[in-house]
Amino acid sequence: MALPLTPSQPSARRARCAAALIASALCLSAQACASAATEPAPGQAVRVEPLGAQPGVPAAQPEFPVTQPQAPAAEPLAQRPPAPDEPVTQAQGPAASPPSPGQRARRPRRDRGTLTNPERAGPAPAPDVFSEGLDPTARAFSTLGYRLSWSGASVTPADASVTWVGLAGPSVLVADNSGAVSALSVESGALRWAQQPDSPNSRVLGVVAFANLLGIVTEGTVTFYESGTGNLTPLGTDRTPRQRLARVASTEPLAIGNLLVYGTSDGFASAHRMDTGTSAWSYRVGATITANPVRSAPAQIVFSSDAGEVLNLDAGTGQAVGRFTAFGGPGAPLATSDRAIFVASLDQSLYALAPDGRVIWRLRNQKPLDQPPVFVDGRLYVTLPDKGLSLIEPDTGEIRWSNPMVSGEIISARGTDVIAWDGTTAWRIDRQSGDVLSSTALPGYTRLLTDKPVGGSIYAVTAQGRVSRFIPR
Repeated sequence: MALPLTPSQPSARRARCAAALIASALCLSAQACASAATEPAPGQAVRVEPLGAQPGVPAAQPEFPVTQPQAPAAEPLAQRPPAPDEPVTQAQGPAASPPSPGQRARRPRRDRGTLTNPERAGPAPAPDVFSEGLDPTARAFSTLGYRLSWSGASVTPADASVTWVGLAGPSVLVADNSGAVSALSVESGALRWAQQPDSPNSRVLGVVAFANLLGIVTEGTVTFYESGTGNLTPLGTDRTPRQRLARVASTEPLAIGNLLVYGTSDGFASAHRMDTGTSAWSYRVGATITANPVRSAPAQIVFSSDAGEVLNLDAGTGQAVGRFTAFGGPGAPLATSDRAIFVASLDQSLYALAPDGRVIWRLRNQKPLDQPPVFVDGRLYVTLPDKGLSLIEPDTGEIRWSNPMVSGEIISARGTDVIAWDGTTAWRIDRQSGDVLSSTALPGYTRLLTDKPVGGSIYAVTAQGRVSRFIPR
């Protein structure tokens, strides 16, 4: 009979030790797995199943999820599906909202607010530099010898555009084709007030200053406002803030004392008394008047019709001082000095007229003239179609210099140079030689004007009613 084999004692001891080691390893592995399931990675919130009312374990929150701080342990949450209309708040940063039961936990999404790849991001939107008090063309104006003083905005609606800009008293005034007029402070560019003097269909032709008032002129009315506050102010014998004009205006108005002078589409030069609200006089010129009247001698006004008639009137009486008729209508607004009237005509001529209408000189050209002559600081500038911007001797009509590379009109003079602008490009020109000292494009601006013809500031205006003031450096 075979006997069972009995292992030796040392072998049995080794077997028992190996079994104990295996059991211990299995136990430690199970504990590690449980710990890994309950301990989150640093900065990561993990949903933990409630353990019930056990010592040292917080009770589960019954209704709302809890946003946990970045800590090694997370508070236990209640097991419930979200309500159908319950808003879900996304966690900010690395912590993510807990998943619903049965839903696989998602890894925290990376923030997509900033794209570091410029090719994927595309072009960045242009900043609203005006809201920061800056101007995108400040550097361009610096090449002309000016620096930015301020930038401001009118109340021009987004679907409207600027139709008139002027300076009166302490304000820059901006009118648009919605019928609104905005007053911006000359000192800071802040919006002082805005008014709509007439119906939206009424065109604002200009603003005149009278006493401490501003008169906003439309085609049929003049409405008075206190210049500082924009409050309606009664005026005239009927004590009303709005006065009706005797004729429908077609030009920008001009104020001389208490007279408001304007031209009409039916060929009249007219004057309105702002102190009484009545008509002062009317003089029949002939054809339609669209060119703005200009002041000549201290109390004289010059009108020009589309048919080429030039009429110099005494502002107080409305009587004619001088009259002249060109072969073509004026191609641009007139200019005057204390001794002459300068007319750029469509009959290919630049005229200098005496106040009584006599021709002092005539400068013939190969094409019609459509740029306005400008008389500033004793000099006459005009763009001639075949020669470019030119300096003309005002007494004789002699051309002192011409620059065929420059066109437009003179905006301001300062020191030894002048600033010319053609609607898109501005030039700084030596006034002695006509040489270009610098030039720059001015995108976005549709109007430039100055508060003084010599050494003044330049106000640049966009079609949307942004106004920037540039002062000499």
